[in-house]
Amino acid sequence: MSIYPCDVHGSRIRGPLSGVYLTLLRGSHRSSRRLRCCPADRDELLASHAKEWTNVDDVDDPDSLGACAVCGASPGRDTATDPLFVNVYHKEETPLFLIAYYCEEHGDRLIKDFKLKDSV
Repeated sequence: MSIYPCDVHGSRIRGPLSGVYLTLLRGSHRSSRRLRCCPADRDELLASHAKEWTNVDDVDDPDSLGACAVCGASPGRDTATDPLFVNVYHKEETPLFLIAYYCEEHGDRLIKDFKLKDSV
């Protein structure tokens, strides 16, 4: 039985939980959160964002990632996009490192949906 409950559904499970670390960078500000997830909720979370989050190992040209992963807004003179880093760890599995960029509106939604907190 896991010591801690899954942060998604709130119950303890048999076996280890995964650690999902989300960090949104905005200039010099950082908003982040660690989630403890059961494997099923981790897989559901990754599947629900599969079109937005890119494995860093699959990125050939980092400049190609600058557009917002939701609406496609490109960074320009009047707009900026902010990177989200998602690190996923599970016992005896290779860690997964993902990245996406978000415009201010969709970044704000991520902060709200994932309850990201300002960190130092």
